[in-house]
Amino acid sequence: MIEKAFFCAILAAQIALSGGCATTIVKDMDDKYAPALRFEYTDGEYLNYEKRGSGAIPLLLLHGFGSSLRNWDDVIEAIEARGDLKDEFTIYALDMKGAGFSSKPRDSRYTIADNAAILTEFIEKLDLRGAVLVGHSLGGGVALYATVEFLHETKYYPSELLLIDAACYPTDFPFFVSFLRIPVLNYLLLSGLPSEFIARRALSKIMAPGTSITPELVKRYAFFNALPGHNYALIQTATNIMPENVEELVSGYQDIYCRTVIIWGQNDKVLPLSLGKRLHNDIPDSELIILEGCGHNPPEERPAE
Repeated sequence: MIEKAFFCAILAAQIALSGGCATTIVKDMDDKYAPALRFEYTDGEYLNYEKRGSGAIPLLLLHGFGSSLRNWDDVIEAIEARGDLKDEFTIYALDMKGAGFSSKPRDSRYTIADNAAILTEFIEKLDLRGAVLVGHSLGGGVALYATVEFLHETKYYPSELLLIDAACYPTDFPFFVSFLRIPVLNYLLLSGLPSEFIARRALSKIMAPGTSITPELVKRYAFFNALPGHNYALIQTATNIMPENVEELVSGYQDIYCRTVIIWGQNDKVLPLSLGKRLHNDIPDSELIILEGCGHNPPEERPAE
């Protein structure tokens, strides 16, 4: 509670000092990041995604809360640098609903279940059989939900799950999700602070102490934070994140029958390692890999590993 009160005080001071200025737009990123491919999951609503490679195995990358497909840039670079992996996969990196360059409809259907349904439709429409689903944080929860609830005993069941610090059990919401669930204050904070400040503050909380947070990384997050509709989509995701049948979902982990690798940052303060160990116990024949000295964001803290 002291931490949250202190954080609120800092934000209030920043708003006062900025005179309630609009979110800063990082204009020099416009030429670097642009929409790629579109997958329309309903009339007028779509996911933005990138496709790389032409290998036989579809590799689907699902980012975490408040992020975008750019979360995987360093991981993809590491894969492409490995000659033995480069030709093995076709990589699909997705902006989930409301994230990155995907559409941000003004509805409340932003739960893990909603995102899993869209992911399932993406897999079916593109006929991606034997896919490897790689999910970080919120994306891990989406991958789990799709596997347990929608893909079970279908021809599109994944060949492998790779879950990185995944949202997998009901738990206390991290501070940045809790604040976004507070009416009025959520919009005040997001619209009244420079996007660079929000990005740097959030990254400092999810990454392990001592991790280098580069200006380029802050700019990238700030750019997507400033896109039209981002604040609404982020708040809706935070407010409606948990599916109603979460207990049924958790009970289904024991029925997962594809190879499952669980990767967890030892120093994750958002979703503690105890959750990763529980997930390892609940999924038969799963493997748990603990990254020492790593926080909640392995794709950007330790991409090569």
